[in-house]
Amino acid sequence: MIHLNKKWGNIRFVSVNPGAIKTKMTAGDGMPFWLKPFRSLLFMSPQKGGQSLYNVALCEKYQGSGLYISEGKIRPIKMEITEAEIEELLAV
Repeated sequence: MIHLNKKWGNIRFVSVNPGAIKTKMTAGDGMPFWLKPFRSLLFMSPQKGGQSLYNVALCEKYQGSGLYISEGKIRPIKMEITEAEIEELLAV
């Protein structure tokens, strides 16, 4: 995120974690069996998850670039990738 923001400053880069959402995927076989009963209680509706993405796209408080947003708050990005690391990853 930080690297892309520096490289292409004219494009807004934001990473959003909307949280746990009730979807077909979270109801399917990929979900741990012990977590399925909690899905209805703890996971938010797709509408609420979509609303959080919409808010980030349009709300003035999130207008910066190179941001990571989780639980509606701007959180620090823990690491940054260097140009050398990107070249190494792309060479694989």
